[in-house]
Amino acid sequence: MSLEDYFKRWFENYKKADLRESSIKMYQTTMMNINKYFNGITLSNLSTVKLQKSLDEFCLTHSLGSTRMLWAHIKASLIDAKVDRLVRFDTWSRVKPRAEKAKRIVSAISATEFKRFSDYLYENIDNDLNRLYLTALESGARLGEIQALTYSDFNFEKNTISISKSYSRAIQKVTDTKNTQSHRVLTMTDQYMNAIKPFVVRHQDIFAKPHPSTLARDLRETLNDVDIEYHNFHALRHSHASFLLHNGVSIQYVSKRLGHKNTKITLEVYAHMLTEEEKNQNDIALSALEFS
Repeated sequence: MSLEDYFKRWFENYKKADLRESSIKMYQTTMMNINKYFNGITLSNLSTVKLQKSLDEFCLTHSLGSTRMLWAHIKASLIDAKVDRLVRFDTWSRVKPRAEKAKRIVSAISATEFKRFSDYLYENIDNDLNRLYLTALESGARLGEIQALTYSDFNFEKNTISISKSYSRAIQKVTDTKNTQSHRVLTMTDQYMNAIKPFVVRHQDIFAKPHPSTLARDLRETLNDVDIEYHNFHALRHSHASFLLHNGVSIQYVSKRLGHKNTKITLEVYAHMLTEEEKNQNDIALSALEFS
């Protein structure tokens, strides 16, 4: 049996029933990559060298994250193949994803730009995409999380919005959030809730779901109108976190507000911002200790 055929059978029997539609698409991508890069490998001729060579070929044109995901899928299937006694030996444990790890660049607008952009969006709140940008800027929610919001998710008495689902562009459906930690209730400002209230109507879509290219083009033009360098939509989430950290909000609160699994993830993403804040705190601490 070829590795590709076994993986397909393994996916159908052991994985598919427990996956969301968006995750199923990821496994289907893995199948295509096995066909392209691991073609000719069978369960009977498995070897560490063959697997490593094929994975190395894949990583030449893919990121470390993509390489790790592909290998995680294949490795999981091979472990089960050994359990099912379809292979006799472990030929996969020594195989390593060798792609270079890309530097994570966090793009965010400055605190001054944050205020200027926010003011502009409030002044032009009638535009449906501006409401999308404003919500991202003031909540830190992901694009899909915002697009999935419905009338029942807004509590105007408590000034909160509830994040419990996400719109997937890939399958054009509302699905569960990225993880259970992403389920959260966000307290919003009076200004935001009053501005958005006229547009929160029962049984109607609240936020637009434009094509990614349309969204990128409009955001570029909108930022240009307020003299801010272009940043992609996800940068609005980073800008929210950056603005809070800049104003002394604790990393624990920011992490919870963003829906991160733990503060370690938040620390990794915003380490450079926290380093700058640490220098400021260091100066304050030294000034406090100088009694003379």
